[in-house]
Amino acid sequence: MGYIPRDTVRQASSVTLLDYLMQTDPGNLVDLGNGNWCTKEHDSLRMSNGKWYWFSRGFGGYSALDYLIKAEGMTLPEAVGEITGGEIPERFIGLNGQPSGRMFSLPEAAQDNSQAVAYLRKRGISSRVIDECLNNGLLYQSKEFRNVVFVGRDCSGEPRFAAVRSIYGPYRGDVKGSDKRFSFRIRGSGQITEIHLFEAAIDLLSWLTLMEYGGEDREGKLFLSLSGVAGAGRKIPAALAQAMEEEKDVRLVVTHLDRDEAGIRAAENIRESLEGIAEVRDEPPGTGKDVNDMLMACIYGKRPEEKENSKQKDKEERTR
Repeated sequence: MGYIPRDTVRQASSVTLLDYLMQTDPGNLVDLGNGNWCTKEHDSLRMSNGKWYWFSRGFGGYSALDYLIKAEGMTLPEAVGEITGGEIPERFIGLNGQPSGRMFSLPEAAQDNSQAVAYLRKRGISSRVIDECLNNGLLYQSKEFRNVVFVGRDCSGEPRFAAVRSIYGPYRGDVKGSDKRFSFRIRGSGQITEIHLFEAAIDLLSWLTLMEYGGEDREGKLFLSLSGVAGAGRKIPAALAQAMEEEKDVRLVVTHLDRDEAGIRAAENIRESLEGIAEVRDEPPGTGKDVNDMLMACIYGKRPEEKENSKQKDKEERTR
């Protein structure tokens, strides 16, 4: 088992699931009133009075640590590291008493990608964009936990990065050992003169779907996910710096980051960091919090949660 200081475990155990989601995924939370909360994706995952219970799956717990272990299948060291923001302790003791490090490796693939594809289609991503990514080894469904895995590759095609997104829960994160310089990206044809930035892979795919519907081509453009902007200071993000090192002819960087405090601040930091190097244009989503919200609004004419609420109201009216 992994050795973790008792105080660190105690610290992680004190964090409720609601507090954890407010820090990591606030846009996914729904306030039901009277201290009750659920998520937009799973209205049967209820949180109240420091506890949580997932009614459709029949289990619950008292903390974010419980949730990450029970619902996301993390090990205790992984869950503690996720909550505290620290790395998994390097002192990992095996039967032979020797420490072992943790090298990057892709999660094992499932036999098919049907659930991952269904999840992405539900999020509005076009079949053509999904098939392109599957055929190029840029995304797949993991065997364990059935997550969507977004793969980042270097110039030689070797996988160097992977972001994981739970199909059934709010968990999202990078595979341990991932190199953010090579985060998820899709390159257009020809000489690259523009880089379009997104916080998450799902937003990048949403933008490509919008381009497809608008009949736009990708020539001369690189689409790059930063895999989040939390903690980004006044410096060029590693993924962007790597991309600009590889693509010497970039003249324009367009930011499509989330329309929240962190996204606005990150876009401004990028603009200041690239002053005198490249033109920076800020194009946040016109509707909703992120680009996927904007895509869903274009498809349904309203935000996803409004659509679900309308369905529920229609159902209630039919049963009266």
